[in-house]
Amino acid sequence: MPSALEAINLHFHDLRREAASRWLEGGMSLIKVKAWLGHRNISQTSTYLADAIEECDDRALQRSATASGNHSTETAPMVLDPNSGTRNSAEKPALH
Repeated sequence: MPSALEAINLHFHDLRREAASRWLEGGMSLIKVKAWLGHRNISQTSTYLADAIEECDDRALQRSATASGNHSTETAPMVLDPNSGTRNSAEKPALH
């Protein structure tokens, strides 16, 4: 007879990824998540949590649009700066 964890096919890394995703959702910086996961570089963490990062960005965009009364969610895509671990707009500033 399989154990409860075997029955739902749950593994240690599933729990680890869930925890890291929740840390991001809670506002923890990607750099701190990287340190807690023990990753050597930020690109490893951003690859590991790509879906969670995108989901956090989508939720933040929705909250921002709702707060400003603008219900359009079309903005410049966000990119991860591998040096700092921060997300920045991919849109280049206009030159005047």
